Amino acid sequence: MNKEIFKRDLIPLQPVMQRLGERILGDAEDAEDVVQETFLNLWQRRDDLEGVDNLQGYAMRIVRSRCIDLIRRRNRQADHAPTLSIISDEAITIEISEQEEQSQLLHNLLHQLPERQRSVVELRYLQQQDIETIQATTGMSQANIYTTLSRAISTMRDRLKSIRQ
Repeated sequence: MNKEIFKRDLIPLQPVMQRLGERILGDAEDAEDVVQETFLNLWQRRDDLEGVDNLQGYAMRIVRSRCIDLIRRRNRQADHAPTLSIISDEAITIEISEQEEQSQLLHNLLHQLPERQRSVVELRYLQQQDIETIQATTGMSQANIYTTLSRAISTMRDRLKSIRQ
Protein backbone atom coordinates (compact mmCIF):
# COMPACT_ATOMS: atom_id res chain seq x y z
CA MET A 1 0.00 0.00 0.00
CA ASN A 2 1.47 3.33 -0.99
CA LYS A 3 1.10 6.76 0.60
CA GLU A 4 -1.77 7.90 -1.64
CA ILE A 5 -3.89 4.79 -1.00
CA PHE A 6 -3.21 5.07 2.72
CA LYS A 7 -4.35 8.71 2.69
CA ARG A 8 -7.40 7.92 0.56
CA ASP A 9 -8.61 4.80 2.39
CA LEU A 10 -7.48 5.13 6.01
CA ILE A 11 -7.06 8.78 6.98
CA PRO A 12 -10.77 9.60 6.42
CA LEU A 13 -11.59 6.99 9.10
CA GLN A 14 -9.98 9.13 11.80
CA PRO A 15 -13.22 10.78 13.09
CA VAL A 16 -15.00 7.42 13.34
CA MET A 17 -12.00 5.85 15.09
CA GLN A 18 -11.83 8.83 17.46
CA ARG A 19 -15.52 8.53 18.40
CA LEU A 20 -15.13 4.81 19.08
CA GLY A 21 -12.11 5.45 21.29
CA GLU A 22 -13.91 8.20 23.19
CA ARG A 23 -16.94 5.99 23.72
CA ILE A 24 -14.82 3.17 25.14
CA LEU A 25 -12.36 5.24 27.18
CA GLY A 26 -14.55 8.20 28.09
CA ASP A 27 -11.64 10.56 27.40
CA ALA A 28 -10.91 12.44 24.18
CA GLU A 29 -7.15 12.78 24.75
CA ASP A 30 -6.65 9.10 25.47
CA ALA A 31 -8.77 8.24 22.43
CA GLU A 32 -6.66 10.55 20.27
CA ASP A 33 -3.48 8.84 21.49
CA VAL A 34 -4.95 5.41 20.69
CA VAL A 35 -5.98 6.55 17.18
CA GLN A 36 -2.51 7.99 16.51
CA GLU A 37 -0.87 4.77 17.68
CA THR A 38 -3.25 2.82 15.44
CA PHE A 39 -2.36 4.93 12.39
CA LEU A 40 1.33 4.51 13.14
CA ASN A 41 0.86 0.75 13.44
CA LEU A 42 -1.16 0.60 10.22
CA TRP A 43 1.46 2.65 8.37
CA GLN A 44 4.27 0.41 9.60
CA ARG A 45 2.29 -2.64 8.44
CA ARG A 46 0.98 -1.06 5.23
CA ASP A 47 2.47 -3.78 3.04
CA ASP A 48 0.54 -6.44 4.98
CA LEU A 49 -2.76 -4.60 4.49
CA GLU A 50 -3.04 -5.54 0.82
CA GLY A 51 -4.93 -8.72 1.72
CA VAL A 52 -7.39 -7.06 4.10
CA ASP A 53 -10.86 -6.90 2.55
CA ASN A 54 -12.48 -4.52 5.06
CA LEU A 55 -9.93 -1.88 6.05
CA GLN A 56 -12.47 0.12 8.05
CA GLY A 57 -13.49 -2.89 10.14
CA TYR A 58 -9.85 -3.87 10.59
CA ALA A 59 -8.87 -0.37 11.76
CA MET A 60 -11.86 -0.16 14.11
CA ARG A 61 -11.01 -3.56 15.62
CA ILE A 62 -7.46 -2.34 16.30
CA VAL A 63 -8.77 0.81 18.00
CA ARG A 64 -11.18 -1.23 20.12
CA SER A 65 -8.45 -3.68 21.14
CA ARG A 66 -6.00 -0.91 22.02
CA CYS A 67 -8.63 0.85 24.14
CA ILE A 68 -9.40 -2.32 26.05
CA ASP A 69 -5.66 -2.95 26.52
CA LEU A 70 -5.25 0.58 27.92
CA ILE A 71 -8.09 0.04 30.40
CA ARG A 72 -6.58 -3.27 31.50
CA ARG A 73 -3.11 -1.72 31.91
CA ARG A 74 -4.55 1.00 34.10
CA ASN A 75 -6.41 -1.53 36.20
CA ARG A 76 -3.24 -3.57 36.71
CA GLN A 77 -1.49 -0.42 37.92
CA ALA A 78 -4.24 0.09 40.47
CA ASP A 79 -4.04 -3.49 41.80
CA HIS A 80 -2.43 -2.35 45.04
CA ALA A 81 -5.80 -0.85 45.97
CA PRO A 82 -8.04 -3.95 46.03
CA THR A 83 -11.26 -2.04 46.61
CA LEU A 84 -10.75 0.04 43.48
CA SER A 85 -9.99 -3.04 41.41
CA ILE A 86 -13.48 -4.35 42.26
CA ILE A 87 -15.02 -1.30 40.60
CA SER A 88 -12.47 -1.44 37.79
CA ASP A 89 -13.11 -5.12 37.10
CA GLU A 90 -16.81 -4.36 36.80
CA ALA A 91 -16.04 -1.52 34.39
CA ILE A 92 -14.03 -3.86 32.16
CA THR A 93 -16.80 -6.44 31.87
CA ILE A 94 -19.58 -4.10 30.76
CA GLU A 95 -20.49 -3.92 27.12
CA ILE A 96 -18.89 -1.18 25.01
CA SER A 97 -22.27 0.43 24.40
CA GLU A 98 -22.73 0.78 28.18
CA GLN A 99 -19.23 2.13 28.82
CA GLU A 100 -20.21 5.78 28.53
CA GLU A 101 -23.12 5.33 30.95
CA GLN A 102 -20.89 3.54 33.46
CA SER A 103 -18.26 6.25 33.16
CA GLN A 104 -20.86 8.92 33.85
CA LEU A 105 -22.13 7.00 36.87
CA LEU A 106 -18.63 6.72 38.35
CA HIS A 107 -18.06 10.41 37.59
CA ASN A 108 -21.26 11.29 39.49
CA LEU A 109 -20.27 9.04 42.41
CA LEU A 110 -16.87 10.70 42.52
CA HIS A 111 -18.43 14.16 42.68
CA GLN A 112 -20.64 13.12 45.59
CA LEU A 113 -17.57 12.49 47.74
CA PRO A 114 -16.32 15.07 50.23
CA GLU A 115 -13.78 17.46 48.72
CA ARG A 116 -10.69 15.91 50.33
CA GLN A 117 -11.64 12.35 49.30
CA ARG A 118 -12.52 13.46 45.78
CA SER A 119 -9.25 15.34 45.29
CA VAL A 120 -7.14 12.41 46.53
CA VAL A 121 -9.02 9.93 44.30
CA GLU A 122 -8.66 12.27 41.30
CA LEU A 123 -4.94 12.71 41.91
CA ARG A 124 -4.33 9.00 42.38
CA TYR A 125 -6.54 7.38 39.79
CA LEU A 126 -7.45 10.00 37.21
CA GLN A 127 -4.14 11.86 37.10
CA GLN A 128 -2.22 8.70 38.07
CA GLN A 129 0.01 10.46 40.58
CA ASP A 130 2.18 8.43 42.92
CA ILE A 131 1.67 8.63 46.69
CA GLU A 132 4.74 10.83 47.20
CA THR A 133 3.42 13.39 44.72
CA ILE A 134 0.00 13.37 46.37
CA GLN A 135 1.72 13.79 49.72
CA ALA A 136 3.60 16.84 48.44
CA THR A 137 0.48 18.29 46.79
CA THR A 138 -1.92 17.83 49.70
CA GLY A 139 0.40 17.90 52.70
CA MET A 140 -1.20 14.67 53.94
CA SER A 141 0.81 11.77 55.37
CA GLN A 142 1.03 8.54 53.38
CA ALA A 143 -1.10 6.73 55.96
CA ASN A 144 -3.73 9.46 55.74
CA ILE A 145 -3.71 9.26 51.93
CA TYR A 146 -4.27 5.49 52.00
CA THR A 147 -7.02 5.86 54.60
CA THR A 148 -8.72 8.60 52.58
CA LEU A 149 -8.53 6.51 49.39
CA SER A 150 -9.94 3.47 51.18
CA ARG A 151 -12.85 5.45 52.63
CA ALA A 152 -13.61 7.11 49.29
CA ILE A 153 -13.61 3.83 47.41
CA SER A 154 -15.71 2.16 50.08
CA THR A 155 -18.24 5.00 49.90
CA MET A 156 -18.36 4.83 46.11
CA ARG A 157 -18.77 1.04 46.19
CA ASP A 158 -21.60 1.25 48.75
CA ARG A 159 -23.41 3.92 46.72
CA LEU A 160 -22.94 1.88 43.54
CA LYS A 161 -24.45 -1.16 45.25
CA SER A 162 -27.46 0.85 46.46
CA ILE A 163 -28.02 2.24 42.95
CA ARG A 164 -27.92 -1.22 41.40
CA GLN A 165 -30.40 -2.73 43.88
